[in-house]
Amino acid sequence: MKDPRGRTCPPASPCPDPTLDCQPDERTRRASHVWKLLTLFVALPWVVVSSALILTASAEEERKPRPEFIPYEYMYRRTTPFPWGDGNHSLFHNPVRNALPDGYEVDDPYAVKDADKE
Repeated sequence: MKDPRGRTCPPASPCPDPTLDCQPDERTRRASHVWKLLTLFVALPWVVVSSALILTASAEEERKPRPEFIPYEYMYRRTTPFPWGDGNHSLFHNPVRNALPDGYEVDDPYAVKDADKE
């Protein structure tokens, strides 16, 4: 805030000079109120709706069968071992979805079985 003489007062602390008017003006109070309303009625519902859409899409994607493992020479190469565990698994390794250099560790629970095709 500025007084008529151009001096400023820190906005969050009590005013050191009693001659200064350190109260925020009406425009500043109104802008603060608008941002609070936008956060409450626009941003938070947007986050909730977006989260719901993402979670449903990821749940559908998880139920699809995983791609077949093809041992390409340039993929799954380990020039230096990972510094954790046995050195072959990534930090957030999923044995169902992430393949190792020799293939997947476990069978796919969502794979279409030959008996199910008929």
